[in-house]
Amino acid sequence: MRLPNTFSSFKESVRTAVIGRTRISALEAEGFTAVASLSVQTLYCAPRSPLTILKTPQNTPIAFISHHGLHHELTPTEVPNRAKIAALLSIVVRSIIAFSAVGSSREHISPRDFVTLSQIIDRTKGIRASTFFEGGLVGHVGFADPFDTGLAKAVFDIGSDGVLNGEGGSWGGDVINMSTLPEAKLAKEAGVVYVMLCNMHANSANVKHLAAAILKESAKEEHQDLINAKHVEGSSKWARYRAASEKRRGSKEDGVHPAGVL
Repeated sequence: MRLPNTFSSFKESVRTAVIGRTRISALEAEGFTAVASLSVQTLYCAPRSPLTILKTPQNTPIAFISHHGLHHELTPTEVPNRAKIAALLSIVVRSIIAFSAVGSSREHISPRDFVTLSQIIDRTKGIRASTFFEGGLVGHVGFADPFDTGLAKAVFDIGSDGVLNGEGGSWGGDVINMSTLPEAKLAKEAGVVYVMLCNMHANSANVKHLAAAILKESAKEEHQDLINAKHVEGSSKWARYRAASEKRRGSKEDGVHPAGVL
């Protein structure tokens, strides 16, 4: 079925985005319904994957975009991360829950385990475009805490029913991942809260069940301050610049987000 390429946000906003490798069909099997597919152009090129808008079983809209392109055709170095984050911002996403398969460097983190991350050791060697601040726009963003602790705790609590086994990412290097940077850094610059949930090569059924459970639970009223990133509102210079640019373009006057430009 061909999905529409616009999504009205006049009455309902898309506040949560999922970045992952899980196919849309996996979430649809968990009761999610795809309602739109947006091909967004940004100042940094296209993100190489459409933004799919889905409704949870509670009728809450979320956005989904894949890590490595629509057909998993991009290596981690080839992923246009700035375009990916900018595309999510064009529909006013405020929180990102990313899913990633990782390798373990600890015996106690075994295959089929899930962990949330708390820190990053950067070994990307600076060859990936990693900042929105350029071309005369200068800003300094603290990155001592790359993941939002409040949202990470909520995700951990939701998943800690025997599937989510522990928190990783200490300076000892608990897990090895190729997608976290510069994705997490760009989200921080943009004033979007970001967490990553990693699986040690779990089977796809475990991943989709946990992803669906987290998204359903996070849609509840008790989590809305975290999902809407109230605690970081107004903290990003780049986000304020983007908002001013959007206001000048009048892109929100009719409450419809077409395939647009950011």
